[in-house]
Parts: sequence; C-alpha cells; structure tokens
Amino acid sequence: MKNPVLNLKIFSITQFRTDALLVMGDFEIILSAMYLLPQFIQKGLSFAVALTGIIMLPGGLINAITSALAGRIYDSQGAKRLAVLSFIIAFIGALMLALATPSAPVWYIILSQIILMIGCPLAMSPSQTYALNAIQGPASADSSTIMNTLQQIVGAVATAIATILLAMGQGMSKGG
Repeated sequence: MKNPVLNLKIFSITQFRTDALLVMGDFEIILSAMYLLPQFIQKGLSFAVALTGIIMLPGGLINAITSALAGRIYDSQGAKRLAVLSFIIAFIGALMLALATPSAPVWYIILSQIILMIGCPLAMSPSQTYALNAIQGPASADSSTIMNTLQQIVGAVATAIATILLAMGQGMSKGG
C-alpha cells in the first residue's frame, strides 16, 4: 500500500526488532507462568484455590515493585547490561519452576516465582523502552501500536501453547 495502516518497515531497525522480540519472549514467560503455576499448585500440590492465591501473592507483589524500580535501574545502568542480567535471573526462576515436583515444598515454589518475577519485569521495561526509543518521528506511533498488538498476539499464542503442553503433560502422567 502507498500509505499502510502500520509502517512495518520499522522492523528493519535492528534495535527495535531485537528488543521487541525480547519483550515478546519475556511476555510469553510471564503469561505462561501465571497460567500454569496456579494449576500446578492446585492440582499438583493439592492446595485449595484460596491458599493458591495466597501462595501466588508474594510473586505478584515483587512483580509490581520490580516493575516500578526497573525504570530507575534502566536510567542508571542502561538497557543492555540490565536486560542480560534480568534474563539470567528470569531463566533461573523458570528453571527452578520447571524442576518443581509435586513433592516440592511451598517455600521452593514461592522462591522460584519471586526470582522469576524479579527477572521478567526487569527485562521487559528496559527492553521495551529501548525498542521504542529506536524509532523517532511519525513512525513512533507505529512502533507503539506494533508493540501493543504483538503483546496481544503473543499472549494468545503463549496461553494456547501452555494449555497444549499442560494437556500433554497430564495425558502422559496418566499413561494416556
């Protein structure tokens, strides 16, 4: 089109493309964990729904606090170093959760979620800011729209994939 609705040429800018992909990967991790973790706590650890909410609360609080602090850390440290460190922290938390078994103590699940919820928001905010800062002028509106749209698409896809993997895991555990 002569005048496209969205200027997808901004993906040719390496800084935007790379950090947009990092944001989407981080968003996938957060959504998948927040979808699967309550189910694991309820069905795997056999906790009631209300207790599951209480177990999930520290991770949510840490996520909110870390998100609020991420901008200040970004201003002092820059995006690259912070993103690398944050993804390492998130990987450790995700690995801990992946290794959790139904015999895992509750403190281990809470600690794993807290580590994940420190790493993910610390990676997301700086990466998104860095990506959006790469685009100047009229295309900046397109970059923001593209980021928001991609988050919606990635959210739907990540939830679908997590559901498929959950169903496959449940089927394998039942021998089916």
